[in-house]
Amino acid sequence: MHEIVTLQLGHSANHVATHFWNTQQSYFTYAEDEAPKPINHDVHFRAGVGAGGVETYTPRTVVYDLKGGGVRYEGGFGSLRKINALYEIDEDMDDKARAGNIWDKPVVVQKEPEIEMSPYVKGLEYGTPTEPLTADKVRYWSDFNGVYYHPRSMVQLYQYEVNSSITPFENHQLGVDLFNTIDKEHDILDRDLRFFAEECDYMQGIQLITTTDDGWGGFASSYLAALRDEFPKTEIWTWGIQRGEKVPFEKRIPRTIALANALSAMVPLSSIYVPIMCPPAKIPSYAELDRSSLWHNSALISTAIETLTLQTRLKDRDMTKMAELSVFLNTNGSRNIASLGMSAFGDPEQDDLPANKKVSDSMNLSWRGAEKHVFANMEVSRGQVFKHLGGITKRTEYGEEEEVPEREFHTDLPFPILDSYPKIFPNVTDSLSVSSTLRTSSAVLEYMGVLKETVMRYCPVDDRENLYNELSGLSSVYHEGWDSDSDSGDDE
Repeated sequence: MHEIVTLQLGHSANHVATHFWNTQQSYFTYAEDEAPKPINHDVHFRAGVGAGGVETYTPRTVVYDLKGGGVRYEGGFGSLRKINALYEIDEDMDDKARAGNIWDKPVVVQKEPEIEMSPYVKGLEYGTPTEPLTADKVRYWSDFNGVYYHPRSMVQLYQYEVNSSITPFENHQLGVDLFNTIDKEHDILDRDLRFFAEECDYMQGIQLITTTDDGWGGFASSYLAALRDEFPKTEIWTWGIQRGEKVPFEKRIPRTIALANALSAMVPLSSIYVPIMCPPAKIPSYAELDRSSLWHNSALISTAIETLTLQTRLKDRDMTKMAELSVFLNTNGSRNIASLGMSAFGDPEQDDLPANKKVSDSMNLSWRGAEKHVFANMEVSRGQVFKHLGGITKRTEYGEEEEVPEREFHTDLPFPILDSYPKIFPNVTDSLSVSSTLRTSSAVLEYMGVLKETVMRYCPVDDRENLYNELSGLSSVYHEGWDSDSDSGDDE
């Protein structure tokens, strides 16, 4: 069935993935007179049996997050429970009675106050009208979650708290150490991933969503190394989220060093690595984004990712597997860092901005840099608007003499605007026409140059030279004319 297993590491990643899963859920059709969507649900969802023998259909994903700090800290799993309505425990048995089943001494139960469901989730849970979501009402990614997960999908890490000012999970090495500690005791792949991987008939790949400029970058680096040992030939696409908000110098430098360490470890182990700025550096005029809201920022990112990867979960012959897309983008086997872009708008009859202006004003969601050379460009467009316009990428962008491998795919299926999606695009009600691009280009050089300079100036002496050389090796292949069989790609 060409399944894809997802790994979600951390607060930001879970915001992005929650939007993704809500969108996948919307593709299911239930009414007899409703036309089925062209989506193969088995790619991302798994069949199972819940309480009372009820058949279930839940995401093929493992969700990691840190513990919450009550009302003091946002994040963690919020109100989401490990056991949900599909896999319900006996509600008539209280906590003391459950403890008595395994302990014959007197029992005293101490519980932290439970986080209350958001009004929106309450409406979904009890089948009542949902209350509209706003940025100030969304504290946790579970506040806008619309799907049920298998209990084994939920993995809470108790060693750190989300957004803690006392023991912040910001350092790359903290993440490495945390993974190694847990893995030594439990074997993380056996405990968490193998359950989902082994039930696949033919797993086409793994998609890893993680932040990279904090402790999760270290945790993800170690996780990727373990994955490569276990699945050496499996496609692994990494969506690496970087925090793009402005912070003081004393915070910016540690984040940059953490990012450099994560890139040096994760890029060589990924089939495709996509850096994502959250929020993007520049927002087009047609998008109304609250840059301080992770709910907003993650919705934009998820729209681009969900559209770009649409081909990998289509039915029958329309499906294009991750491996085929990797081969196209990574033209020489070494250029696996790809930049993500997106353009979107709704019904042109309701929109006062001309289509040609909107199409030219696309969003760069990755690193900014001069694209002196584009090695490969892939575009996926959806909705009626782009069907008539023929996409947003034109060969004239690259210059008259440059021949760039291009791959285009279009589907009439628009991006659904759900009630869990923020009002980023004015005048859009039900659906959105979207074009999403992924390209490998020389833009990597400019960003890597700044990163290497920071490493040389601020990285501890013991790690400086090795980290600089590793980053130089990663970036050298993006020079125009570089050939893996020549000596022109030597480090500077």
